[in-house]
Amino acid sequence: MSSTTTQQGLPLETSGPAEPYMALPTRTVRRDSSSYELPTRTVRPSATPVKARAPWLSLAALVILGGVSGAAYYLGFVHPYLLSQYYNTPLQDLAKISRATAQSANEWGFTWVVVFACYYAAFRICPPAEDVTRAFRRVALVLICAGAAFFALNLLFMYPVGAADLFDQIFRARLTSHYGLNPFTTTPGSIGGDPLQAFVAWRGDPSPYGPMWETLAAGTSLLAGANLWGNLIAFKLLVIGAYGVGTILSYGILRAIKPDWALRGMLFFAWNPLVLFEVAGNGHNDAVVIMFVLAGVFFFVRARQVAFIPALVLGALTKFVPVLLVPTALAALWRDRGANGAEANSGRKRLAVIGRSIGLSVGLAAILYVPFWTGPEGILPRNRGTLFTASIPKVILDTLTTDFKVEQSKAEWLVRNGAYAIVGVVAVVLAIWVWRSANATNTDRRAVLVNRTLVAFYEIIFVYLVIASLWFQPWYLLWLIALTVPLAAQHTYVVRTLLFCIGGVFNYFVWDYLWLWNHTDSRTIQTASALAVNTLAIMYTLWVWLKKTRILNS
Repeated sequence: MSSTTTQQGLPLETSGPAEPYMALPTRTVRRDSSSYELPTRTVRPSATPVKARAPWLSLAALVILGGVSGAAYYLGFVHPYLLSQYYNTPLQDLAKISRATAQSANEWGFTWVVVFACYYAAFRICPPAEDVTRAFRRVALVLICAGAAFFALNLLFMYPVGAADLFDQIFRARLTSHYGLNPFTTTPGSIGGDPLQAFVAWRGDPSPYGPMWETLAAGTSLLAGANLWGNLIAFKLLVIGAYGVGTILSYGILRAIKPDWALRGMLFFAWNPLVLFEVAGNGHNDAVVIMFVLAGVFFFVRARQVAFIPALVLGALTKFVPVLLVPTALAALWRDRGANGAEANSGRKRLAVIGRSIGLSVGLAAILYVPFWTGPEGILPRNRGTLFTASIPKVILDTLTTDFKVEQSKAEWLVRNGAYAIVGVVAVVLAIWVWRSANATNTDRRAVLVNRTLVAFYEIIFVYLVIASLWFQPWYLLWLIALTVPLAAQHTYVVRTLLFCIGGVFNYFVWDYLWLWNHTDSRTIQTASALAVNTLAIMYTLWVWLKKTRILNS
């Protein structure tokens, strides 16, 4: 393949629409490339081939970094917050167990520094798959998976200090499995005499999740019985299992679109400290959401078009957020006229594929909703639209009610619907951007279509987290981490996601230490939290955009 560039190194488009602002061309653009990337620090080619530099040493480094990480997880997160020591006392958390002392804050912070430093070093050290033998790749694959399993099983025995959601999920599952009640219409507080009710934080709310999760949770509850310890372990193993499937899918996705990055991209997801802390440590069911999202991406990149949208829908039937990706997925399916060099399909065949995909999605949703169906009002989560915390919408809400004296309910309506409208517009615009791609009638064009679709997915979730996540929680970042995996070869997405992860960790410091130390007012702490979470990611995003603009105008 040949490329044509201007004097500044920008491509002269010979066919198809211009590439996205998120992906500027490098100095040389290959026409068979699956993406156009922002200029990144390039590694100068060495006169000595990689294989001659004993790449086995990189695996030794991974083992050492994994060992240090495992020790840090145990000493910083598990030992001070042992599940066996605290699980039988209702409604414990990080601040209550640590007593928010300066020493505990230092130990907590130092642990995060160590595990993130080891994680990033391992990500950079992990060798490209194209530069190694098959035997080396298999050994590296085993080591990465073994490290992920070691970290997860280590954190299995950590008390969920980040949130009481795990206990709430266990009790709602009991409503279905042991009482035969509907968790979408029955509140935990309406059940008297149950020994586990004291551990529920949200006693007045029905389930905020979807029928996919409640079905999985009810089955897990049946297996675990009435014992709290058994339920805690079983529910944690459920989400750890989903995390394991997500790890395998991340490898499979990159083997299809960027084989040389398969090992490194899988490590980016599997060894991410925030993923491990929130899934294995806190037991959040977001692991199930991202398992389905990654499954959808896997089916798409592997040209299994019919299964693409149903997988996303199953994610949305766990938590609703993946539904935002469906318009882009539909646009991608329409343009995906061929795969692996196949001849273009007719519009009638494309409509048939999309029709089967939508039909399968509707069928799965109907099957999952049948046991819980009480009417259309039970489809969407209730009692969550009025919750605002640790988010930019909360800062805007406080400004409207305090500085401009807008009535609380009216201000909430304005902020909530304004935020949702922005995300909706972004989702539609990016779907149109994908739809305007050239028909994928050969391998080259399909690579561009796949990259556009994955970039659109990433940007939609990023905008949602920044703009429309009214009640922000650090574990929501798992969605973005998962969607960074297919783009792991593009440096800017990796950096943006890692900066957002750091912001998520800062959120814990704000609420569990700074707030308790300073006894500050609610508005100040809400503003501090929103700034801590979003500033790094937003500033980096703006810097990348400005850099791109300067290059294009030069």
